[in-house]
Amino acid sequence: MINNSVLLKPTGKRSNRLIYFDDECKAFLEEYLKTRTDDNPALFLSSAGSRITRSTVYRIVTNYAGKFGIHDPKGHVHEKFTPHCCRLWYTPSLTVSTLS
Repeated sequence: MINNSVLLKPTGKRSNRLIYFDDECKAFLEEYLKTRTDDNPALFLSSAGSRITRSTVYRIVTNYAGKFGIHDPKGHVHEKFTPHCCRLWYTPSLTVSTLS
């Protein structure tokens, strides 16, 4: 975590591997990392100690979004809240704040 960013592992589809986050997220990540006793390079691990998958992230985000009433899995696209929505919501505010 350098300059509130993290470099993602390379994939064939990924063109931008650098992800930025705010100071509040940095504080939470630092606290989380203090609790880690393993040497796994993955940031987030499953209860079994292995890297979490895309489907795990999707399930977590849509589950909580459903509990908050902002995700309808059977609804139209504008009625769904997925991990991609999180990225789209954060990116514009980051871009504006870093350009100011």
